[in-house]
Amino acid sequence: DGMVKTCNKFHLVKTTTTCASIESYYTLPLATFYKWNPAVGTNCQSLLASYYVCVGVIGWEPTPTDPGNGIATPSPIQSGMVKTCNKFHLVKSTTTCASIESYYTLPLATFYKWNPAMGTKCQALQTNTYVCVSIIGWKPTPTDPGNGISTPTPIQSGMTKSCKKFHLVKTTTTCASTQEYYSITFANLYKWNPPIGSKCTTLWAQYYVCCCFIMRLWGCILGSSWLCSFPSLARLWLSNVAN
Repeated sequence: DGMVKTCNKFHLVKTTTTCASIESYYTLPLATFYKWNPAVGTNCQSLLASYYVCVGVIGWEPTPTDPGNGIATPSPIQSGMVKTCNKFHLVKSTTTCASIESYYTLPLATFYKWNPAMGTKCQALQTNTYVCVSIIGWKPTPTDPGNGISTPTPIQSGMTKSCKKFHLVKTTTTCASTQEYYSITFANLYKWNPPIGSKCTTLWAQYYVCCCFIMRLWGCILGSSWLCSFPSLARLWLSNVAN
């Protein structure tokens, strides 16, 4: 009872909803939320599950959060995010903490520290909210598999540690086109990149995959990078050798 009459946006309260989570999600000051929804009380003591509350009125716009570092924080975010964040990621239905870890080369412990509302096992990662993936002064550490070749980012976790050459997957890339371009079999492509799946169902755009494996192709055995860099020439060379 008593909800503001000019409400134009509503939120269905769940058993896990709190006034603080609504405040964070909608960048909505608690004082304003209580004013629009007087029935919840002034201390959120009467927020009832399975009821709708008002989270927006005609003419009202949330104020972007400025943490004081000159970088506006988008909304919605989960409460407790680090104040020095300078890069944000919008969580989608397919997003996982592991995919964020892989994409940004961001250790999970660090990610959880910057976004404590996630929990320590990613149990509270909320779709359609922003999370922090970088803070001022922080730089991801390039992966060095120990073979003298730096691994670019992002990659899907589980890639072989002995990769010599990488390919950035585009929206038009398929496993078949990658196989043809680098003259490799799908068995090898999958062996080097198990996260793509045995039927290539999880080949992610804007991620790097391994397409040349040390001690597998003749060019890599010889330590000659041109065979990995120019697969068409490699095919011709191997054809001549075979003949």
